[in-house]
Amino acid sequence: MKLSIFKVVNYTYDGPANLQDRLTYIRRVEATRTSYIYAVNVSGVEPFEQMMYVKAAYNQNRGKTHYHYVLSPEADDFDYVSLTEFYEVSQRIARRIAEFNGHFQVVSAVHLDGAYPHLHIIANNIDYETGERFDLPKRRLYELKNDINVILSQAGMSKIKQCYCPTDSGW
Repeated sequence: MKLSIFKVVNYTYDGPANLQDRLTYIRRVEATRTSYIYAVNVSGVEPFEQMMYVKAAYNQNRGKTHYHYVLSPEADDFDYVSLTEFYEVSQRIARRIAEFNGHFQVVSAVHLDGAYPHLHIIANNIDYETGERFDLPKRRLYELKNDINVILSQAGMSKIKQCYCPTDSGW
């Protein structure tokens, strides 16, 4: 059984400079086209400034600033799904992340710089309505993966690998 890969990218350093670097990285011209960049609850042109504004408004300028997700579909998926269809799937996934357990600012970009298209998503970890900080323990990650699997299945794409480990801490 072939599976897509979904991962949360972790950084040893986090802070405003890292958020700005990641937003620049996912939107860089060498990897994507402007037409494959999508933003939810934030401008796709100046997302860093708007994300930092939300953090400042709620005095949440410390610690982790964002989540960076990468979805790498199974190569065979592109035998059945066009790049345009994958971009539409990526928009649905970005919108789901933006509303997952809160109200978040999200920027996504389909990258074309690998062997096959893949998706990068940057999500502000501060809820823009409540100022609450988003946390992603294993239980929530499992829920998020389930939600993404529904979207992928509806599009006829391979599901992502799922690990249900109720004995792990965080459950």
